[in-house]
Amino acid sequence: MNVRRMTDLDRGAVANLHRRSARELGARAYDEETAKAWAGDRCHCDYDLGDAGSTFVVAVTAPDVTRGPRVERSPGGGEGDVAGFGHLNADIGAVEAVYVSPTYAGEGIGTRLLADLESRAAEVGLEELSLVSSLNAVGFYEHHGYAVTDATTVETRGNGVTATLDVRTMEKSLPSVAASEDATEEQTSSRMSHPSSS
Repeated sequence: MNVRRMTDLDRGAVANLHRRSARELGARAYDEETAKAWAGDRCHCDYDLGDAGSTFVVAVTAPDVTRGPRVERSPGGGEGDVAGFGHLNADIGAVEAVYVSPTYAGEGIGTRLLADLESRAAEVGLEELSLVSSLNAVGFYEHHGYAVTDATTVETRGNGVTATLDVRTMEKSLPSVAASEDATEEQTSSRMSHPSSS
């Protein structure tokens, strides 16, 4: 599995994955009509790769791993399925999205995407990140150090349906890049001082 920046060629596959993830995985926490509205009428135009403050990343499988629907294939060549995507808005210090294809749910893809976004956030000097989580993803974010700060609702509209989505706002403090580098150096030094007996 490779996590890399989203390209223009990925946007169609991402839109299909986004719809499917919201509809199928969202059904774990919301009724059918709410999940249908949340899935929305996504299109490639929803992912503005030209916005300097935004970073979009995708997780793509190896060429020989294509378990998902054909519409989630990477058309860029040399890769398989687009298995997930993430969006960091550095201008407001927020993770705007982490979505995984239902085909690959539970395989650690969301964790890899989130770690990539957090690393990019730390590199540009952000000290904390916020996000708005759907109910089905709250446990995932808590597992990765985010804390719920508020319960609220957002209106969502799509597929001819308007619904109110119960969500949670969450926050996490990020270690600075310097602190991360110091910790890495300390671990390396410790390993060199205390070699393994095996």
